[in-house]
Amino acid sequence: MSLALTAVLIVLPPVIGVAALRALMLRYLTPSMIATAERVVPYILGSLGGFFGLLAGFMLSNSWVELRALRSAMTAEVNAVADLQDIAANLPQPYDDQLRHSIDTYLRTVIDRELPLMAAREVSPATTEALTELWGPLGRFQPQNDAEVSVRELGMEKVMDIGEQRRQRIVFSRERIPGLLWWVLVGSGGVIVIGTCIVCLNYRRPTGAFLGALTVLVALVLFSIQVLERPFQYGLSPESSDYSSLWIALGGPQTFKR
Repeated sequence: MSLALTAVLIVLPPVIGVAALRALMLRYLTPSMIATAERVVPYILGSLGGFFGLLAGFMLSNSWVELRALRSAMTAEVNAVADLQDIAANLPQPYDDQLRHSIDTYLRTVIDRELPLMAAREVSPATTEALTELWGPLGRFQPQNDAEVSVRELGMEKVMDIGEQRRQRIVFSRERIPGLLWWVLVGSGGVIVIGTCIVCLNYRRPTGAFLGALTVLVALVLFSIQVLERPFQYGLSPESSDYSSLWIALGGPQTFKR
């Protein structure tokens, strides 16, 4: 399901609910109750609206920064894999072919298994095993001169970089906004919409349109926060095809295919 269609399905129920709530209020609230609400509610909306805007803006900004950090980590991981491929080309046989094979296995497990699993906050054991296998050829290789020692050290540094960036990717996929904070966000947003609905009961067109727009805006803000904190679930993280294409562009073997 596309992100746009999901957004529509998320926004539509609140809009319908607010329209139904307004109709019920017009039917059951007395004129005196509406008049009292028109005098009191705007003061509450002013304070609560500022609080909701500040909190939602902070969460959106923080989620966006973390998403960019995730993308940077994944790009750094791909860069390290590409560098390791270049290092493998400078190893003698059979360590060259062994390291190339380990790189191919690692990247295949990341693309085909781990990235899809991360939407469910899970990690692929096959990818963990493939990462461990990257150490094998470098560990078995016995340098014969200073140049080979440097190549081996660089290779080990790149494997450590790959592991570090993968850990960042895993941590981000498991982080979630605390449930209490979600209750505060949804509750304050709901109070703002309901309060606005009460205040505008004595007014007709185009009040309904503006009330609907406010409902859509609040729902989209909340939905955007959820999307940004779950990029693997909603497809905001680099796609598998982009991941493999970027790796190839940075020096991966042209024979690599999904």
